Amino acid sequence: MRPARAVAPARPPRSPRPAARRVATGLAAALLFPSLAEPAAAQLAGSIGVQNTYRLRGYSISGGHPVATLDLYYDHPSGIYLNASGLGELGHDANPEFLGYIVNIGYARRVGRQLSLDGGVVRTQFSHYAAGRSAGAHYTEIYAGLAGRGLSAHLHYSPDYYRRGASTLYGEIDGALKPAENWQLSAHVGLLGYLDYPGAPTIRYRPRSVQYDWRIGAARQFGAVSLHADVSGGGPGAASPYRASAYRYARHQGTALTVGANWVF
Repeated sequence: MRPARAVAPARPPRSPRPAARRVATGLAAALLFPSLAEPAAAQLAGSIGVQNTYRLRGYSISGGHPVATLDLYYDHPSGIYLNASGLGELGHDANPEFLGYIVNIGYARRVGRQLSLDGGVVRTQFSHYAAGRSAGAHYTEIYAGLAGRGLSAHLHYSPDYYRRGASTLYGEIDGALKPAENWQLSAHVGLLGYLDYPGAPTIRYRPRSVQYDWRIGAARQFGAVSLHADVSGGGPGAASPYRASAYRYARHQGTALTVGANWVF
């Protein structure tokens, strides 16, 4: 899924499909640029992970608390792929809480030996616990982009970015490099702009019109287990309207370190 990427784990390269969208879980760094070879048959895989926080476009969705993730991926030889991620948090009182989920359906097609195109739809839905209000917090994005030679670029459009009628465009570039066997370095930069924000008489009253986020990270594979560390941040206000109280952990922004581990099955 290419969505908004969060900081996440790594899984072995399998197909030309993009990683589960910034899925949520921001999937694995090693997954961002899988092999461009077409799979011979449908493939189903998944991963279970833990990390000290879960960040999405410059914000901690978990309020700085530890998070467990469950990711499932399905690739079909036709080019269709499905991804789903679930998030759970160990909250203030040490009780587990469901944070939300991200689901993605898309289609990828190879257009050259080193280049593939893909597009799809991703739904991000946070629970009442995460959002801090009865309606929860959510958005849908339509995306399209290309990937090749360790780089990818995608453009996302949302008609309801955390608020009905709040339309946005989000562009992102991701890069990945393998400096040594079982090692992966990754980098990400994203830019979000509001096209419309209902209820704001002028652009002066909207969330900051242009917001950016970034991330750099490293991952080490040990068989089916991977360890990863990422530094991420954003500004001004990061790429989210959480300032408008859409999310109760809006204060958890700025530069932060995320570390975690994942088991691939």
